Amino acid sequence: MKKNIVSIIGTRPEIIKMYPLILKLDKFFNHKIIFSGQHFSRNMVSEIFKDLKLRKPDIYIKIKKNFFFEFSKKLIATIKDIKPSYIIYHGDTMTTLISSLISCNFFPTIKNVHIESGYRSKSRNSIEEKIRKIVDHHSKINFAIRKEEKDNLYDEGIKKHVYVVGNTIYDTIKIKKNKIKKLKFKKKYLYVTIHRSENVDNKNRIEKIYNLLNKLADEVKIILSIHPRTKKMQKKYRLKLNEKIKVIGPTNYSTNLNYLSNCFFCITDSGGIQEEAVILGKKCFIPLSKTPHHYYLDSNANELININDTRKLFLFLKKKKISIKKFDYEKFSSKKILELLIKLQ
Repeated sequence: MKKNIVSIIGTRPEIIKMYPLILKLDKFFNHKIIFSGQHFSRNMVSEIFKDLKLRKPDIYIKIKKNFFFEFSKKLIATIKDIKPSYIIYHGDTMTTLISSLISCNFFPTIKNVHIESGYRSKSRNSIEEKIRKIVDHHSKINFAIRKEEKDNLYDEGIKKHVYVVGNTIYDTIKIKKNKIKKLKFKKKYLYVTIHRSENVDNKNRIEKIYNLLNKLADEVKIILSIHPRTKKMQKKYRLKLNEKIKVIGPTNYSTNLNYLSNCFFCITDSGGIQEEAVILGKKCFIPLSKTPHHYYLDSNANELININDTRKLFLFLKKKKISIKKFDYEKFSSKKILELLIKLQ
């Protein structure tokens, strides 16, 4: 008889990275997907299930007002009803934080599993960094991407049931890569996404980023995929965009990969796109002082940029071709996670 297992997701990046693992868990377990509704926009989430051809969640938890307390309360009742052997969550979102705290404190006999553990940006002000540490220390099983992340956990005293399995995003890209289309643009273009609170909630920073994009737009075509949070702050701070900038709404995953794979280079603060850019061989500039994805930082790959000194961006525009460094990675991540879950059950 197949054992019960629960995966908890609530955001677009979680869906994308859990996608290849979900396909495998469905075959070997009585697998239930719980969706927290942390990302509620139709374009941001609902369409992605259809785009990935991924089955819909078994349980949608509806939140009216207070996400933290309402989701916590409803999650407790849901887990009591399912009685799973494993509770799996991913990354560094509020959904992940709640899932780890509830599973650890209310269901201590259930094995709770954190996928993509051990990431550290060393940024004290980052909400995601705080979440990562709390989640790692409240999980019985931690799946790390590389030995570097495993070492981070060891340094913090987490030494039991830590496994290096690689990054599931490679599995996702492998599945989707043959469907990436060659977009037809007469001129080269930059692909831009900005959404992190460090950038858009700070009036001074978002103004400087918008000023940068407006200046770049006089030199090169820009496609800006605007996040709901960014759009909200643009309106709040009465920011203007150069009319030459093509502004699009949140895209489905396939469209996002198409824009990214065909651009000259990208500017983003998205952790997922930083990883995807390296895999697809695209230069990526990151308007942040730190990133947890520092493994990919290199003059021939991803680079942090100081928004007060952006000369490098304009110099890059003069290049005819960009060569991207290739990084080593663990293959078949989803398969390794599945095999360990079967072994440890």
